[in-house]
Amino acid sequence: METKSVKPGDVVYWVNRNGGDIAVRFGIVDDVFTDGVWVNFISPKERRMIDGVPLEHFISETRWRKLPKGWTYNTELFKITYRDPIEPIKISDKEGIKDAYQRGDLVLDSTLFWGNIEAEIDRNAGFRVVLKYPMWKTHSSSTSLRWDEVFTEYEDAEKKAEELRAEFRRQCNLTNEEWAIEQITKDVKRWKYFTGASDEDANRILAFFAELDNIVDVETRISGVDLQWKYYKKKKWHDVNPEDIGEGDYKEWVEFMSKSNTDI
Repeated sequence: METKSVKPGDVVYWVNRNGGDIAVRFGIVDDVFTDGVWVNFISPKERRMIDGVPLEHFISETRWRKLPKGWTYNTELFKITYRDPIEPIKISDKEGIKDAYQRGDLVLDSTLFWGNIEAEIDRNAGFRVVLKYPMWKTHSSSTSLRWDEVFTEYEDAEKKAEELRAEFRRQCNLTNEEWAIEQITKDVKRWKYFTGASDEDANRILAFFAELDNIVDVETRISGVDLQWKYYKKKKWHDVNPEDIGEGDYKEWVEFMSKSNTDI
């Protein structure tokens, strides 16, 4: 994507990954750089009310109150209600998102409260309703994106998201042995790139691994310029040198790599 195709104020999309959760997100471009953009997250405007007071006007109580008669641990001490319903907005409707942002139905995440609304209870004082931000709870309101991560149309972002989901499904359908082979092949591929080794040397190393017992228990790594391996329950790492490996028959490995996403 060219830098000139995006400017501050534009709606853009990207693929957000949170563990195995892959979803398309959108935001408003705040600034444009040579290598990417800075995007502000936007969300529906604040609609919550605490005991009838709009959340944005609510101030944590400092005055303690008596617990109500008949109180138990699950007694409701404050009531959350909602005001000003918002018209549904389709994530794929870029112009609709921009219009909703301009009229205030969508706002910057940085203007919203992302903490907890709690009833603070003290056996010596009673209770009070407070707004809290637990120290372990954070909420980002913006992010930087490289140009290859930015999409101007929802459909393009969703296509990329589906490609990622399909790759996870492909991996799930592999046998344990096939998955282990792919992980080993990735390190061999990296080793080949770093050292400038030939395809023949790389295939000879893969043939070596093919002869090992319990390949699902094999771990590999690159240490300096050396490719090393061990069984995961062992402590000692062993160097793999293609010159020390016989010619072998790695026809099956070559056939496997011609069909996989981890070709040498």
